[in-house]
Amino acid sequence: DELVEQYLQLFDQYLQEYHDGNMEVSDDELKKQHLDKSSVIENLCINLNNELEQQQKILIFIYLLDFIQRDEEPTKREIDFITTVGVNMRIAPGELSDTKSFTFGIVDDVKSKSNLLFIDSGNAPKEKQIKHLFIDKLEGRITVLHIQSTNTYVFRYHGPQVLLMNGHNIKPNRSYIWDLGSVIKNPRFGSVYYTWVAGRYIKAQSKSNFVFTAKEIEYSYGNGPNGIKRFNLNEESGRLIGIIGGSGSGKSTLLKVLSGVIKPKRGTIQINGFDIHENKEELKGITGYVPQEDTLIKEFTVYENLYFNARLAFSNYTEEQIKTVINEALLNFDLVEARNLHVGDSFSTFLSGGQRKRLNIALELLREPSVLFVDEPTSGLSSADSEKVMNLLKRQTFKGKLVFANIHQPSSEIFKLLDKLLVVDQGGRVIYYGNPVDAIGYFKRINHFVDAEESECLTCGNINIDQILRNVEARVVDVNGRLTRTRKISPQEWYDIYMERIDPAIRRIKRPFSIVIPKTNYRIPTRLNQFKIFLQRDVLKKLKNSQYQVITLLEAPVLALILAFYTRSARDVSGTITDYSFAQNANIPAYLFMSVIVALFLGLVISAEEIFKDRKILERERFLSLSRWSYMSSKITIMFTISAIQMFLFVFIGNHILGIESMTWRYFLILFTTSCWANLIGLTISSGLKSVVTIYILVPLILVPQLLFSGVVVNFRNLNKAIYSDKYVPVVGEIMTSRWSYETLVVKTTLLKKIYSHLNCL
Repeated sequence: DELVEQYLQLFDQYLQEYHDGNMEVSDDELKKQHLDKSSVIENLCINLNNELEQQQKILIFIYLLDFIQRDEEPTKREIDFITTVGVNMRIAPGELSDTKSFTFGIVDDVKSKSNLLFIDSGNAPKEKQIKHLFIDKLEGRITVLHIQSTNTYVFRYHGPQVLLMNGHNIKPNRSYIWDLGSVIKNPRFGSVYYTWVAGRYIKAQSKSNFVFTAKEIEYSYGNGPNGIKRFNLNEESGRLIGIIGGSGSGKSTLLKVLSGVIKPKRGTIQINGFDIHENKEELKGITGYVPQEDTLIKEFTVYENLYFNARLAFSNYTEEQIKTVINEALLNFDLVEARNLHVGDSFSTFLSGGQRKRLNIALELLREPSVLFVDEPTSGLSSADSEKVMNLLKRQTFKGKLVFANIHQPSSEIFKLLDKLLVVDQGGRVIYYGNPVDAIGYFKRINHFVDAEESECLTCGNINIDQILRNVEARVVDVNGRLTRTRKISPQEWYDIYMERIDPAIRRIKRPFSIVIPKTNYRIPTRLNQFKIFLQRDVLKKLKNSQYQVITLLEAPVLALILAFYTRSARDVSGTITDYSFAQNANIPAYLFMSVIVALFLGLVISAEEIFKDRKILERERFLSLSRWSYMSSKITIMFTISAIQMFLFVFIGNHILGIESMTWRYFLILFTTSCWANLIGLTISSGLKSVVTIYILVPLILVPQLLFSGVVVNFRNLNKAIYSDKYVPVVGEIMTSRWSYETLVVKTTLLKKIYSHLNCL
């Protein structure tokens, strides 16, 4: 109201500027005025093109059409004007023509009939291309036009009923935009949701529609109260499902159960009738899971992360096709500028939090799974980055994908992107499953709020999502007005209300589907090719880590130099200081034993973290159903190669300093096989333990017995009588690698020393 006077003055100003009243003008003057006005329109459109996005220009064009249509039948001048505006604003000719016909009520002239949707209580239209949505007790018809270039839905209502959209009256024969999350309501027929409208178009465009169902699923951690209580779910392709709840309520557990990471104790989860656990091979590549933590290879660039993931997902693609897929992903996920940046970790990265999150999602969406599960996609991101990530996920639903996402503190804009909402309370109790906007009214009504029907601000249209969890977790107030720890409605009570009011309706849903597996381009390579890819990826990863290279290559030579230099004795066996002689060096046995320990130590150290460091990547790649044999074989090959290089350098330098000749390859073979044994032990503990600290605490527990039971530090005859034997080496000594390696080295070296001594005597 405060702006009415201001805009009336503005109107008078433009009226005086552009209209000449009843003054008579010549034809030449009219042509000149027409050219002047055309020039003004073109300049305005140029400014708009420089300032506005295409979707905003479409909105302006729709409102201009609606403004013209409100008057009497449009004149030729008005039609020419709107055409000039549309052309100069670079609106596609087909969309320009169809929007004009739709607005002026000439629906038959709309050329792209597949972009039309009729919502009414009558029969489906005769033209099969026109979509239809049946709503009982709706008087008249709601006509919807889909503008594909901007994914905009325009609708007009023709009928006598009073309809409300987000609390505002809808006037008949006017154009409105059906925004994300918007709902049309009327007491007689209930609600018509944006999801229903968008779903009709997504189904028509999607190549493979499917139904995802979870029947009577339950999960519990042992005998504890945590887990997921009995729950049913029925969804179809082309939807974004949000999961919210308090901290520790079980959101991540629910996501893992639905995705198949965790198998439920009871119930079944199916895609088009195929059980995700029993038919795991058939559904290979259909589901994808993006954990909350990074699953990136920090040594690689953005492009390299995508490249190796693509090679593991598309075995039938050529190198050019893989590059095309990656370049499209970089463009779609807004990562073009970051393609050559190293990922690094949270302390050494050039990527923003939003870029890291988008790259994590891109790795999974590269192979286009039909069902995607994303854990906390907006956690730790700014509001702008959060919207980018959620818009990215929403775009996947337009391709016919089904997306589940745990969301932490969503903004109003993000909340409106959701097609369905799941609210989880403490103990894994699902207490709401339905339309996101209706959730606010649902909890308000149960709590007996006066404004239960108000779900959003009528002025700005924003939704306060926090009020959902505030209503759920509302506390009892004591007589002094202080909040107590007691809830007004306990989690179990909320769950009982859900099972009474919502769950029966979910059970009754029967979505038709074909018993076919959704199409996917995913093709995993053969085991041999997987081995080659894993090998190439791991070698490149190590070559990019300069610190790892320096330490790995220098560790063995430095240890060889230290051991050989300090054991190069200056005395002979009688204790007399003399020139160095290998045959007279009394420290050789000690050197040989320390060589064995070095081989064991180096073999353990280089392999103890190998699989542990890849645990997050392996968690993501489990959905690719890749060969564990290929992965382990590549790891073993690389570890053995590194051990071979280390032991050769160690033996070459040590033997040269100590004057041990003609034994280089024998020593190398013995120490190399010893180090390989340590590699295998290291890989074993790396795959079984859950923290780096635990891994390195376990290393001494492996090395100390090798020292004690080698027969060198403590003679077998002097061991505890419980394991002592006069005739045999104790069993514990027989299974020690250090004992066999040392014994072999001593036998070979003793023979060599005898030969040297004999030659010296001669």
